[in-house]
Amino acid sequence: MIVRCGWALALALCAACAARQDVAEGIEGCYALELGEWNPPRQAVDEPFQTPPAVFELLDSLGTESFEEGQRLVRPKIEPGDFRGGSASWRWLSEDSVRVVWTTGFVMVDLELEVLGDRLEGVATARTDAVVPGAAWPTTSATATRKICETG
Repeated sequence: MIVRCGWALALALCAACAARQDVAEGIEGCYALELGEWNPPRQAVDEPFQTPPAVFELLDSLGTESFEEGQRLVRPKIEPGDFRGGSASWRWLSEDSVRVVWTTGFVMVDLELEVLGDRLEGVATARTDAVVPGAAWPTTSATATRKICETG
């Protein structure tokens, strides 16, 4: 009986993993990001590192270095020389939501987004290693809309 239940559970989990992989393949690509107003406002010194690129690409390939190791990669689609440095990755939070993170290791912004067809909607949160007891992390609304990836 335990063996039968074990196989049934394994088959159910494999089916769920396969379904999630289909969704993962559908979410890859480029997105244009719109953010609302930050509340509370971010610290000016951290702002450049807590501002995700206006256009980014979600990749299925896994990172091999630093904070990206073992995570699916995110790449900015920006002008050369405009990159702020750091690592960027994404992962599934549930069957229909993802977390996208940009970090220098000291300062970061993460987006928790629900998958809604060609849109990802949710909240961006700015964080830093300089923790102020009782202070809230700055947050804002975030909407990423799928777009055609431009090469170049």
